[in-house]
Amino acid sequence: GVTASHLLSLPKVYVHTAYINDATYRRLYASCDCVVLPSRGEGWGRPQMEAMSMARPLITTNWSGPTAYINKQVRLGRRGS
Repeated sequence: GVTASHLLSLPKVYVHTAYINDATYRRLYASCDCVVLPSRGEGWGRPQMEAMSMARPLITTNWSGPTAYINKQVRLGRRGS
């Protein structure tokens, strides 16, 4: 089973539900080591585009809108490719 000490050793995850202005978004992206977006419900993938525009490493799914611009020319690869 999972112990309390194991749970305390995991990285903290924060869910921010309040409005975030554009300047704050830029600071958040700039402060990230990597942006992870495991969504299968993005239409165009604005968060992926924002992360890429800030030159942040991006981990995302090969699904829906982002497949139009996340391709072999801009990706490092994936397991099995």
